[in-house]
Amino acid sequence: MESDLQQGDIKMCGKPKRTLIKICGLTTGKDVEYANTFLPDFAGFVLFFPKSKRNLEISEAAKLKEKLDSRVKSVAVTVSPTVEQVGMIQKAGFDYIQIHGSLDPEVYEAVRLPVLRAFNVSDMDAFGEMSRLDKIAGYIFDSKNPGSGETFDWSLMDQIPRDGRLLFLAGGIHEGNVREAIARVGPDGIDVSSAVEYEEPNSGGVNGGQSRHPGSGTDSVRDRDPDESGRCAGEEKKIIKARGKDPEKMKKIIRMVHDEQ
Repeated sequence: MESDLQQGDIKMCGKPKRTLIKICGLTTGKDVEYANTFLPDFAGFVLFFPKSKRNLEISEAAKLKEKLDSRVKSVAVTVSPTVEQVGMIQKAGFDYIQIHGSLDPEVYEAVRLPVLRAFNVSDMDAFGEMSRLDKIAGYIFDSKNPGSGETFDWSLMDQIPRDGRLLFLAGGIHEGNVREAIARVGPDGIDVSSAVEYEEPNSGGVNGGQSRHPGSGTDSVRDRDPDESGRCAGEEKKIIKARGKDPEKMKKIIRMVHDEQ
């Protein structure tokens, strides 16, 4: 498949000057305000995936994106998008499209944005095929159960060739292990979502479930399907709404990543 995009528009040659960080699953104006304050390199908005508590309508995401500082690149996060959905994303003016699940040939042909292609550790065999596509700007590697907050065996990343495109590490990255992840894997970027959110009550998470977003919705029931789920698009049967990003958590992990160099 050939692209009409210039090579320089897609690939980054060599390693970035510092480790990048992507905050995924922004859902509110407050989330955008926090991103504008702490300046992650990328901000992700989940689209066309109603199973996710972070899912947004395209019109809502477009409005939030317009408020985003231009130094923070906007990413439309999708699962097996259609040609029509790709067109809507491009019309809205997103900087990147992140694709989980399937990437059909007609969808690939319709894409006019740099693609962040997501894999989980059970999809490593698909990497070779994707690495030959010239619209792929980078790769995001996640655990076998995306959205679960689980880590995976980082030694599996040793088999991934570095080809000048961005390589993001996802899956259970948080303030307690992010420095170890960077030291062990040496990724170009770190991708986090739940690690910078207010915790569910009694979740027993990194902060013991003590933090709660005021006015947030009720709990939801998870129904994971690794074959259909996407990074940062948590899978739920009963969807209420995301609890939003915790500014203190966001600030801390961004500083930890950016100050690592």
